[in-house]
Amino acid sequence: MLRLVCLALFCCCLGFVGAAKAAVPGLISDELDTTLYDCSLELLPTSTLSQKSAVRLTFEAGEGKNYTRLVVLKNMLILEAYKNGKRTDRAQIKCAVQPSRAYSLVLMRRGDWIGVLEQGTLIYRGRLPRAAGSEAGLVADAGWTVKEARVQRLEPVLFTDNFMRTQQEDSAHSLWTVQNGIWRLQSAWDTAPQGNTRRFTYAESGYAQNPFAWSGTAVDGQAFCTTGKPYWEDYTFSAAVRPAPEGAVGIAANMTDSRNGVLARWTPANDRSTRGNCLNLYKLVDGEQALLATSSGGYVPGQWYKLTIVSNLEGVSVLVDGEVRLSVKDITPWRGGVGLYTEGAGSTVFDDTAVFGRSINRALMEENLLSALTDRIRNDDKGMQEWATLKSDWALTQISPGDPTYGKETAYHRLDFYSDHRLAATIIPRISKAGKLLLCLNSSGRDLTSGYRAVIEHVSNPAKSTCTLYRDTKQVATKTLEPLETGTEYTVRLSRVGNTLQVALDGEPVVRYTDPKPLTGLRPAYYAEGNLTPVRKALVTGGNMLDYLFADAPTDWTNEGIWQPTTRWSCAPNWSFLAGWSRGNAVLWHKKRFMGDHTFEAFIGLKMEYPRERDIYDNRYRNFNITICGDGTNPLSGYTGIYGAPDETGAPNRRSILLRNGVEVGSAAITVPGRGAAHREWFDLALKKRNNVIEFWIEGRLAITYTDPKPIIGGVPAIWTHDNCLSMARARLLFANPPVPRHDQTVLIDTPWYPEWLNVGRPLELQFPETWSTTGHAVKLEIKPRMAPPIETGTAADVTVDRLVVTANPKVNGEYWYEITATDGMHHSQPHHLFGKAFTPALGRDDSRALVLYRFDEGKGDIVHDRSAIGKPLDITIPEGTLTSWVPEQGLTQQGIQPMMTVQSAEKLMAITQTKQATVEAWLSTDTVYPPTGWMGCIFTWEADQTRRNFAFGHQSTSLLFAPPSTPLVGGDQRNLVTQNFRTSLQHLVITWDGTITRSYINGVKQVEKGIAWQPEKWVKDYPLLVGNQVDLSRSYLGTYYLLAIHDRCLTAEDVKRHYDAGPSAR
Repeated sequence: MLRLVCLALFCCCLGFVGAAKAAVPGLISDELDTTLYDCSLELLPTSTLSQKSAVRLTFEAGEGKNYTRLVVLKNMLILEAYKNGKRTDRAQIKCAVQPSRAYSLVLMRRGDWIGVLEQGTLIYRGRLPRAAGSEAGLVADAGWTVKEARVQRLEPVLFTDNFMRTQQEDSAHSLWTVQNGIWRLQSAWDTAPQGNTRRFTYAESGYAQNPFAWSGTAVDGQAFCTTGKPYWEDYTFSAAVRPAPEGAVGIAANMTDSRNGVLARWTPANDRSTRGNCLNLYKLVDGEQALLATSSGGYVPGQWYKLTIVSNLEGVSVLVDGEVRLSVKDITPWRGGVGLYTEGAGSTVFDDTAVFGRSINRALMEENLLSALTDRIRNDDKGMQEWATLKSDWALTQISPGDPTYGKETAYHRLDFYSDHRLAATIIPRISKAGKLLLCLNSSGRDLTSGYRAVIEHVSNPAKSTCTLYRDTKQVATKTLEPLETGTEYTVRLSRVGNTLQVALDGEPVVRYTDPKPLTGLRPAYYAEGNLTPVRKALVTGGNMLDYLFADAPTDWTNEGIWQPTTRWSCAPNWSFLAGWSRGNAVLWHKKRFMGDHTFEAFIGLKMEYPRERDIYDNRYRNFNITICGDGTNPLSGYTGIYGAPDETGAPNRRSILLRNGVEVGSAAITVPGRGAAHREWFDLALKKRNNVIEFWIEGRLAITYTDPKPIIGGVPAIWTHDNCLSMARARLLFANPPVPRHDQTVLIDTPWYPEWLNVGRPLELQFPETWSTTGHAVKLEIKPRMAPPIETGTAADVTVDRLVVTANPKVNGEYWYEITATDGMHHSQPHHLFGKAFTPALGRDDSRALVLYRFDEGKGDIVHDRSAIGKPLDITIPEGTLTSWVPEQGLTQQGIQPMMTVQSAEKLMAITQTKQATVEAWLSTDTVYPPTGWMGCIFTWEADQTRRNFAFGHQSTSLLFAPPSTPLVGGDQRNLVTQNFRTSLQHLVITWDGTITRSYINGVKQVEKGIAWQPEKWVKDYPLLVGNQVDLSRSYLGTYYLLAIHDRCLTAEDVKRHYDAGPSAR
């Protein structure tokens, strides 16, 4: 992961200029060719200072009769601007000069604004465009002594922090000072079953897109942290923020210390208090908040936003997602550090903080960052080139005629670029021979003589380099350059802004041309030959392109379903990406609408495992979907391309289709490759709209074309899937017209937790108290049954609604799925999905011969009680420090490597040596089949150590294993294998032994029948029972235990089916 932490504020002090001839009287500097500088004066007036005696500071002079002047009088300062010798502007400022006392004055140039500090206090600020000159002069009348006069050129503030940290930096909080509250680093591995103990190693190794964020939780009402210097000024401060449901969130600027500055405080849209549902700007005075301005409209919790404060001499503006919400003039304090702020019980997440001074070249910074990210993807030996197929950006043709010192390459970009954009190419002349580089914008995509062409040519003997700009075939500008040097890296940029073309070499403009009739081609291209081949980098950026590598928080997107940075490959958890999943639709909607022609491209991968998944990874290579012109609510609105769509019978991944408002308008016999071919792949999908023609591209090839007789004008792009989980590598939008921000009203639905299964005869009640509409109107719940087994006619409904309470009361066993939405009558929320299998506990279980029986329903404490009716209870102890958590009244989740175990030996299990038959039974919900201990997990074992074991029950990846004394618990030993269908989520596992044959069952269905000798004659009674790992910690099981039982009889197939149908809650 690229580390983005920068901090800079520099000044260059320029004293009196020496012997050079003064173009302005009293020359003190000739280096005012900048928009950021201070002129500092230290003056001493005499006791007899007259009213007319003056000090005259003339600055920005030297270009004809254009200059600016500050006149210092006894009772007044006069600020004047002159153009062609005539005064065009004048400001009079009261001052406090006291005879015989030192007088300090600082004139501050900040872009088009001027500020004046008197004795350290800001007494004036106003707009006054700078003159063109670079000289400053000072002349003092009698009665004044100039003690010091100096000019300080200022570099703009530059600070960025994406919270990339080492372990040492995290423990020290690194760049931020915590004023109050609890602040911690949040990582992409915090929710991964494999744990986050190696998060710093993974992140530092460069395996993650966006590994860390910064989380704040209030203590005593608020959490606040700060960074920066009290002299920071004239900057834009931004932060990505995902607010908590209650309280408030904010960012601060102009912090002269921890208790003084300005605070932008934002509250949720459902907060009906006097300070709720609004964005307020406060002045902080000794920690107290004084209101400066307010704007109605609060945030929707759980979504990412970009909060911004622009602070300069003019005042302060506050923006949300790039739109100005508040502006206040003449604010003090007007400079200082920055801060992050939150209130309420929940945790607010911050990311991607940045402070940029006014004159920072943001476009160039973004180009450099994008270049660094794409270089990392394309060239890194860790395999990150698979994040996105960047080589496919260019259709590249290379010719090497046999001479290693000479070659040719031609490349056309495969995407269309609209409006302002630029092409940057990096070259290194290899030898002292001739070469040529051609950069092209607005070409036809077929002909290098079309469009605007910048041609850099180099010849040798004698060495000469030139730059020529063409409009189609016509030469419009040329310039001779310093000869290019062998082995030196150069970056050439051809840029278009409006109708002006410019060529720059290493950032310095070379030639420029303004076209009265701009060309309309859309394709960039380049060509190189000779010693300027190969082109090392070629990158196109533009104002009408949005390129998302998801290395930042997704502040331009809203989500349906659960989206977060997390691992993609469970077998290689060091990699992390933005991923989203849902039982229904998991959608990333853009926050803006795109009208007219545009292209939307996404690189999508499949996440291996996710919570409560319904199907195994191998079966989920399907439903990779993108949408354009959508309505922002239904991803089947607009035009939708589905890669891996079902056929007419519902069989998955049989074709790819193009839909218009949910109606199929085209198809292609293109399917998603399976796991064997596509485990590491990112699928490149694109939709292109050109007038009424819609194209669906798959893996860089045109798959489906549709001509719409009534084209949809525009709408919202989306990336999505159904009943699946996507990982995102990249998304790009290229558009002819500026997008329009969406201001849709939102209905938010609560997301209550519920068990993994339902019980027939035991109603499940779900409450949705935090359900509301941004309109403020009352809301109600609506339910759509999406899946349920058939029931008899006349039977009462299995789900009911009473205001904001849903009651599920299934009547028969089977799989259920309900889509619950909230509505205010006009708008609907995204769905909350209630789904799971229903069982009938009334069928009961036969635990009469259970030697040990653990139900894991204690809900608290460090003891799991043995509920067996046979012998003395063999309770399990949860050792201190074990990473476990109780599931309310029904389970215990194992998250670490430390096992639970019995204090006593499991001697009563020796009864099996007498009956010569046994059953091992478990209700589990496995979080991952790829635990970090070699993909092996021990569900439980009866052992003293790994070499002294009676038997063990576990898995290696998807192989379920049972190991008697003489064989190790490893998947490679076929003697242990009882099935290869072990998976994540809720399962009922049973292994029976009748003294000769071992049978395995999953969810009541027999899997394998084979002869495994349990060898009870070798068992030792003194061994304890361990749950979750072996003694040597080599096989950690990660998941939730709902029931474990060991019987001294062989359950029949009918017994097993009954236990499954009765479910985990049965007694």
